[in-house]
Amino acid sequence: MTGELKIMQDGKDVTAAGADTTTAGSFTVVYKVTDADGNTTTLYLTDILTDPNAPPVVVYPDYVDPIVGPPIDPDKPLAEPTVKKDPKTGKNHAYYEDWATEVIRRDPALYDGSIDRETALSIMQQRFRILSGQSSKKLQVIGLYIFDKDGKDITKQGIDTQKVGAYDIRYTVEDTAGNRVTITLHYALRMPQVDIDPVAPESTGADGGGLENTPISQPNTGSAVGGCVLHWLALLATLATITYTLLRAGWLKFFSRCKRQGGDHETV
Repeated sequence: MTGELKIMQDGKDVTAAGADTTTAGSFTVVYKVTDADGNTTTLYLTDILTDPNAPPVVVYPDYVDPIVGPPIDPDKPLAEPTVKKDPKTGKNHAYYEDWATEVIRRDPALYDGSIDRETALSIMQQRFRILSGQSSKKLQVIGLYIFDKDGKDITKQGIDTQKVGAYDIRYTVEDTAGNRVTITLHYALRMPQVDIDPVAPESTGADGGGLENTPISQPNTGSAVGGCVLHWLALLATLATITYTLLRAGWLKFFSRCKRQGGDHETV
C-alpha cells in the first residue's frame, strides 16, 4: 500500500513550501492511498483560517423587496465601511451607512402608523446580511436605537410614519471574538407627489374653439416710459384734430350767417 499527500491553497500545490497560515483563508490537505490491487481512497481535509480581529462584513441580500422595509436599489452597493479599533477592548469595530426613503401612505397606514423597536429590528435584519469572519459564525445583537434629526433617542416612542421626517436607525452586532459592526440607516419619510393635469380652457371664440383659436397679442417690447409718451402724443393729436374740426365748423357757420345777413340788408 502506498500513499501520496498534497497541500492545496488558492488552487496551487504548496506541498513543498507549506500553507500560509498568516492570513485569513483556507488550505486543503489531500491524502491518496493505493493498495496492491490498484484500488484507491482519497481523503480531503480543509482547514479554514480566520482573522480574530476581522469585524463582521455587511452586504445586501439577494432580493430587492424585503417583506418589511423599503426596497433595495441593486445599482447602489453599500459603501466601504470605516473600521476603528475600540480603545476599551482592542477589537475592531466597522461602521456602515445606508440611505432609504419611503412615501407616506394613509390607507392602509405605513407600518400601521409607526415604526417601533421591533419593526425597526425587522427592517434592519431583512435589509442587511451580516457575515461573521469567525469560524463559529455566531452573532449577538448588542443594540438597536432610533434617533430623530436632532440626535434625540426616540427608540421608546418610535417613528410616526404619518409625518414627514428624517431619522437614524442604528443597529450593532458582535461576533464571538468581540469584533463589532454598526449599521446606520438614514431613513426619511416624504409626502407623495401629486400630478396635476392642466385644465382645458372654456371656448371663447364663435367657432367653439379654445385658446388655440384665439389670437394672441404680441408683447410690448418697448420701455414703460416710451409707451407712456406715445400714448400722450396720440391723445394730444386726437384732441388737436377734434379742436380743429370744431373751430372750422364754427367759423364756417359764422361766415355763412354773416353772408346771409348781408344779403338781407341789400334787399331792404
